[in-house]
Amino acid sequence: MKKAIILLIVCVLLVSYPLSNFSAVMNESYISQADTGEGVSYIAKMAEADVSEAEAFVKTAQELRNYIPESKSERVAEILYKLDKGKTTYKKVLKNVYFMGDSLINGLESFGILNDKKIYSQVSASLYHLEDNYKKVIKKEPEVIVLHYGLNALGYTDEALDGYVKMYSKCIKKIKKKLPEARIIVSSIFPVDRKVAKSKLFGRIKVYNKAMKKMCKELKVEYLNNSPLFKEIDYCYGRDGIHLPESFYRDHWLKYLIKEMEIV
Repeated sequence: MKKAIILLIVCVLLVSYPLSNFSAVMNESYISQADTGEGVSYIAKMAEADVSEAEAFVKTAQELRNYIPESKSERVAEILYKLDKGKTTYKKVLKNVYFMGDSLINGLESFGILNDKKIYSQVSASLYHLEDNYKKVIKKEPEVIVLHYGLNALGYTDEALDGYVKMYSKCIKKIKKKLPEARIIVSSIFPVDRKVAKSKLFGRIKVYNKAMKKMCKELKVEYLNNSPLFKEIDYCYGRDGIHLPESFYRDHWLKYLIKEMEIV
């Protein structure tokens, strides 16, 4: 009776889930080349297993399924799964990614989440920081460069916005010229706390993000829209209503970056 129940469970799951992924679950990696013969052999093996082993298998498969629907590739799903289970770290996953930006990027270093040698940030940094430091990053020949600027460059006028976009574009073009194969990702300015957002100046964040998105399209570089991330969760800001806690970076933003930009 036990064997029949186990076989039924496995068969039902196999019908609703690709055979290659189930084979990979048991090996803790995604191996898309598993064939039908291997699948049949595994089912036969499961028929000889006890109930506890079958339950463990089903539990693992169900957990893994939570990562698949929203992920853009199986490799991304694998990474997110391993991060949640503590089987890998951001330092390993993002080893070829460099970050440049203001104090909001500095959180990655101050909280010890990433290797500080991969982070070029400064409190109150403007685009002059990017202009002064991009050559240092170019020498490292990174595969991916994530840029996060804008909060300290907010201005009340369209003239200020135009000047910001022109300077940003100029810096990005220089990076592209030196590193034509590197991925350049421009991160949108993070929203601020609702109370702070009432300020006319911080109310310009959406306008600046819209301009950056257009800039990225014209320059053919990637744009990371962070707005959906802030709609899903109500974060606990610092006293200034601007800076974010360690949990934001460790539990949310970096995973969002990996998923949306398919960094594998």
